[in-house]
Amino acid sequence: MPVPSPFDVRLAIVDAEHWNATGAECARVGHLHDAEQRLRKAVQLAPQGSHVAHQARFNLGLVLLLTGDYEAGLALFEHRHHVGQDERPALPPDFAPWNGAPLAGRSLLVIREQGHGDEIQMVRYLPLLAAQGATRITYVCGDALYPLLRCLDGDGDGVRILPRSSTTSIEPHDFWIMAMSLPWATATRPDNIPASLPYLQVAATRVADWAQTLAAGPGLRIGLCWKGSAVHGNDRERPQPAGGAARVNASDCHRC
Repeated sequence: MPVPSPFDVRLAIVDAEHWNATGAECARVGHLHDAEQRLRKAVQLAPQGSHVAHQARFNLGLVLLLTGDYEAGLALFEHRHHVGQDERPALPPDFAPWNGAPLAGRSLLVIREQGHGDEIQMVRYLPLLAAQGATRITYVCGDALYPLLRCLDGDGDGVRILPRSSTTSIEPHDFWIMAMSLPWATATRPDNIPASLPYLQVAATRVADWAQTLAAGPGLRIGLCWKGSAVHGNDRERPQPAGGAARVNASDCHRC
């Protein structure tokens, strides 16, 4: 088989980038069938190992997850590490990546990634991992969520929660995994998503403080999440419109 010339490789990349871009746009507006077909074409055309090859596979994974194909979608979602979403830290070589191997008698380090919402969703897997007989499950969380997530620490099942700022060094673990890879490693499907509710508890002191704060004003209490992280790549699509927020009387609001 002849080796493709640099021009042929570049032409293939340009073609793949076209199909990837149009597929991603179809997905953005909800045309998932068209998106899937275009992204599969991008995967077919993209030179192996190129950035667009990873990007097309990642985008295709997101589309397949939206259509309910968790098996293929979660596997392709692992390409996020090659498209600017690599939050994997440098770990000692004796920390092996976990891919779903039996955890009985072993220890596992789970590391947070992406946003607060993703982190809150993924910690539901910690009791499931502990139930496999692991000796220790250590979860390194974002500092901002530690006051909430520490309710999972110390309940006798071997789960330990550590804020990221306190983890300048980690004792040896048999395995490690990024939090957003847990659904893939545990073969999550739509019918077996961990759904033991509630899996988080707010500290009683925080509940009492907010009850006192909210009791000071009259009327209906509504919690409004009006903005996400400014560093999110798609943040411009996520905030509430200014006009809608303006209809809320600022004098009746408690910001948190």
